[in-house]
Amino acid sequence: MLAEVARTPRFALVPVAALLALAACGGGGEESAAADDPAPEEAAVATQDTGAEPPGELEEGAVPEELPRLDEEDLPEEPGDDAPLGERIAFEALDKISSFAQTADPGAEYSCPDIAGEEGETATCTVTFMGEEFEYSIDIESSGFIVQYQQDMPEGPVVREAVQDQLRYSTGAERVFCDMDDVARAAPESEVEDATCYYERDGRVEETGLSVNTYGYAEFDESR
Repeated sequence: MLAEVARTPRFALVPVAALLALAACGGGGEESAAADDPAPEEAAVATQDTGAEPPGELEEGAVPEELPRLDEEDLPEEPGDDAPLGERIAFEALDKISSFAQTADPGAEYSCPDIAGEEGETATCTVTFMGEEFEYSIDIESSGFIVQYQQDMPEGPVVREAVQDQLRYSTGAERVFCDMDDVARAAPESEVEDATCYYERDGRVEETGLSVNTYGYAEFDESR
């Protein structure tokens, strides 16, 4: 605007203050106000901000009325008291692994080596759950009519589908997505590595981390 005044003789003697006043009253004021407003594209982005961006499409499902957990009836028949000790402990291992996953695998396989039940004896059983092998170890402390032993499950399965149902229950959201393997591995009371979950709340997508407690139940960290 000032450059145009300098080239026009009839405005050559107008004081600078007057020039500034003219500029404020002319089209330059509208241009200044427009410059302060976001561009149409920027305004559109602001109104369409839906929060976090999941790497996959949110999956819709009903919100469970109760906390999802393993249905014991989905497991094979438990061996009787007269079954070999190894078979009974193998079933116990399957039960613990399935409970940790909060779901059953109809094709699961489980076995233990022969266990005599003698004090000081140790054994490692194996459960193949949804294609992944998990160990279940025992350390017999005393024997006799009642065999007492300590058990250890270093890792358990974390099943994506089960986690998503727990996320629905926890948040009340129908549309969720967990970016993780179909079956991940985690130690009790630990974070599930490389796992991030998303859920939709009031039209906005929120992001949360994933951990499991001692019993395998999902815990979500919404501060991420």
